[in-house]
Amino acid sequence: GFYRRMKDVENRAQVGYFVTPEDLELRKPLNVTDAVEQFPNIRLRPIRDQYGGGVPLNRDMRIEDRSGCPFTVYLDRVRIQPTMVGGKAENTRINELVQPHAVAGIEVYPRAGGAPPEFPSVEMQGECNAGVVVIWSK
Repeated sequence: GFYRRMKDVENRAQVGYFVTPEDLELRKPLNVTDAVEQFPNIRLRPIRDQYGGGVPLNRDMRIEDRSGCPFTVYLDRVRIQPTMVGGKAENTRINELVQPHAVAGIEVYPRAGGAPPEFPSVEMQGECNAGVVVIWSK
């Protein structure tokens, strides 16, 4: 469905952005979250940084909108962010689950209402209802 949804966006049937395998090869992002930070309404917020010899290793990042609401993130149709632990939202370390070389494509829907029905946004704290990111592995 990746290329069908990409065609829908090109035909203005829905609003979204796509990162193709060619885009990933050209940009060579260090982390999966780096591949989406250039899109409108997205910012990355550190969960915590890990350093080895003063050099950043896997950056633990949360994908959120400009107001700080977390995006709902799916990996191969499974929701990985946010996860609920004991009724509380927890951040998932996306960059530890999948590396850029293992990604076949990424879909970004900046608003929850614009995401395909099979990828619903998780409403957080009553007023937070950010967009959706769908990551496909090879």
